[in-house]
Amino acid sequence: YVGLARFVATQLIITGAVVVTMYIGLLSGKAISRQESFGDTFFASFLTRRFKLGPVAIDQAGLLVGLAIYAVALLVGIPLILLMWGFHVQDLQILAYRLFTEVRLGGISISLLGICTGILLFAGVYLLTRWLQRWLDGNVMA
Repeated sequence: YVGLARFVATQLIITGAVVVTMYIGLLSGKAISRQESFGDTFFASFLTRRFKLGPVAIDQAGLLVGLAIYAVALLVGIPLILLMWGFHVQDLQILAYRLFTEVRLGGISISLLGICTGILLFAGVYLLTRWLQRWLDGNVMA
């Protein structure tokens, strides 16, 4: 019983520490995402000076930074908890691979990686055509 008690105590303490750390990360992401709170940070003042961003753009950047903090907290904390509970690294790799390459909804298979690739390809071609239009307007049509 001593070994079992030691195992349970270790699991409770380590899992609790990871959960509390994740919770602090989520709270900090929520605090940074709040309207007009990101503008008081050093990073926001750097963005304002460097890129001459207005208050609305700084609030949007704060929302993006808050979402990134959420993602980091969850993407680091959840696998750590699963590894402590007995999952293997290969199990998590297979789960992540299936999540990005094949999500099944009934008889339909959706690839999240394919959707993201399509969006990035569309954005790249769109920017390339806009650049080509500006170049043609400035050099050929002038």
